[in-house]
Amino acid sequence: NAEYMGGRTCEAQHNGDWFHGEILECKKHADGSERIKVQLIGYQANTAGTLEFKRGDKGVKLLVPPTAAQLPPGAKIQAIFSEDGLWYNAQIEQHTETGYIVKYTDYGNTEEVKFDRVRLVGGNKDGQVGTASGSVDPNTKKRKIKEIITESGFRIPENLLVKPTDTAEQRDKKRNKVIALKKHQKQEMADAEAAQKANSWQKFQNKAAKSKAPTVKPSKESQFRTGSEQKGMTQFTGPQRHYFAGQGGQE
Repeated sequence: NAEYMGGRTCEAQHNGDWFHGEILECKKHADGSERIKVQLIGYQANTAGTLEFKRGDKGVKLLVPPTAAQLPPGAKIQAIFSEDGLWYNAQIEQHTETGYIVKYTDYGNTEEVKFDRVRLVGGNKDGQVGTASGSVDPNTKKRKIKEIITESGFRIPENLLVKPTDTAEQRDKKRNKVIALKKHQKQEMADAEAAQKANSWQKFQNKAAKSKAPTVKPSKESQFRTGSEQKGMTQFTGPQRHYFAGQGGQE
C-alpha cells in the first residue's frame, strides 16, 4: 500500500523497545495476508535488525513529519541520526529533493536526512524516541545515549567507537565523525574558558573601582549664604533695598 511504501521511516517494536526503521517492502503473501519488512536504522542489513510485521500490527507505525513550510533554513529541529536511529538536536541547513541537510548542533557534523526523519521540538530532551505524530511525546520511553569520556575530557557516543566487526568504510565514517565532534567540543571548551576569564576580569574591575571611589564628605555651611537661605530672614533686592536705605535702614 502507498502509506507503507518502501523507503518510508517508521517506528518498530522489538523486544519491548521502540526503534526507528525503514520500510523495505510491503507485499501480500499466498495466504492473503500483507507483510511489512522493516530494516532498523543503524543496524546492518541481513542481521537481527531486519524485522517483519503483519499489516495492522500495532508494533509498527509510520512517522508523520512536519511540512517543508514549517522547516525553513535555520529552523531548530530534531533529526534521526543514520548511525544509530536516535533523535538528536539539529538545525535545518537547506532543503533537498528527498529531505533536508541538517547540522547536529551538539556535535557539529552534518548529513542529509529523509523528509520523514525530522520533527519539531519544544522543551524536549536528546535521545527521546519519537512518535508517529512528528512531535515530541513526553510520555514516550527514552533510549539513553551512552557516552565515553576520554582522558582529554571529550564526550564520545558509544556507538561511534570502532568495533572489530566494522568494515573499512564504517571505521572511516566513525573516525571522521569523532574528529568533527572533538573539534566542536574543543571550540565549546575554548568559548567557556574565554567567558570565565571575561567574567573574572569584570568582577576584578568592579572591585577595584569600588576600592578607589572617593568618599564624599558633607560640605560645611557657607558663611556667604544669601538672606533668603537664612531661616526667618527676608532678602530685599532692587527698589526695595533703596527704599529701606532711604528710611535710615542699612544695606
